[in-house]
Amino acid sequence: MIKGKRNLAIDLVKGVAIIAVVIGHLDNCADVIDYMPYKVVHKIIYSFHMPLFFIVAGFFFRPKSFYQDFKRLFYPYLFIAFACTLFIWLSSLDMTPDYQLERVWQFLRRASWGSGGYSEAPYFGKAPDYLPVWFLCALLWCKQAFSLITSLVEKFFKGDLFILGVISFLLSVLFTYIDRRIIYIPLSFNQGLSAIIFFYFGYLAQQINKRGTFTIKKWHLLLVSLVVLVNLPWGTILLAGCKYQCYLLNVFGATGTTIIIYYLCKRYLVKIPVLVDFFGWAGMHSMLILCVHSFLIETKLLYPPPSYPILVLVASILYCCVLVWLLAKISFIRRLFQLR
Repeated sequence: MIKGKRNLAIDLVKGVAIIAVVIGHLDNCADVIDYMPYKVVHKIIYSFHMPLFFIVAGFFFRPKSFYQDFKRLFYPYLFIAFACTLFIWLSSLDMTPDYQLERVWQFLRRASWGSGGYSEAPYFGKAPDYLPVWFLCALLWCKQAFSLITSLVEKFFKGDLFILGVISFLLSVLFTYIDRRIIYIPLSFNQGLSAIIFFYFGYLAQQINKRGTFTIKKWHLLLVSLVVLVNLPWGTILLAGCKYQCYLLNVFGATGTTIIIYYLCKRYLVKIPVLVDFFGWAGMHSMLILCVHSFLIETKLLYPPPSYPILVLVASILYCCVLVWLLAKISFIRRLFQLR
């Protein structure tokens, strides 16, 4: 079992979510995407997986300097971008110099934008496809923006949580619209501000938890489950492109799913030692798993040879996790990703 002062339930939630990310990105694999059960799982995953990480980040929010957040989030982004660029260049050495340059340039262009591909904004042409590590840049801007508005709300409204929520909601709607219709900004800036509403819900949970005045009851779960079920048909959220099918329903649906996953992890998953060890480890290494997974996608090394969908799913998860386990033993990697 995982020991220490970490919140085990939160680690389990993050572990479940990051494995969901790996599974969700197998939608480009022909052996998997046509498998009907996977289509159902894929739709469920895309109704909550990235919002969940913003909610968890909000739950642990403490104001930090830009440099602290930059070092924590952007250094790994730069590292994985460099690793991908190096691999792309080395893998094309037998090609013509022009082809090598074109491949490297196309990747660097994508890395500079962070996310895009879905935007309908009229400026700069079509954004290049997103990188899976867009989340790191988006979280950087989200944390800094939320830190600013919390300080302003504290100064002018005595820290009123309702006012903070209204401002977060308005910012989220504004930058969702800006990204979709006006202009997309490099390094996932719009995505970070679009997701600030999820960050707020995590912060709200933090404040409620500090006061110790609230416990999840069965009728709460029934109400949340109803919202989640109603949301599922329209639940796909592509935060990398600030794309919601039904904004308000998607926001509450993703938040509700996060609550349910947290409850299940805290109530049931903690009783299964093997799953606690695996998902707890995955939760503690979630950022490294995201970066390794992104590298495998960008370098086309993600998909293993089996042709059976279930084997592809299991092999892909194990493949990524084994690489992370090996990399986590390197002191430089541990420092870069701040692993304990």
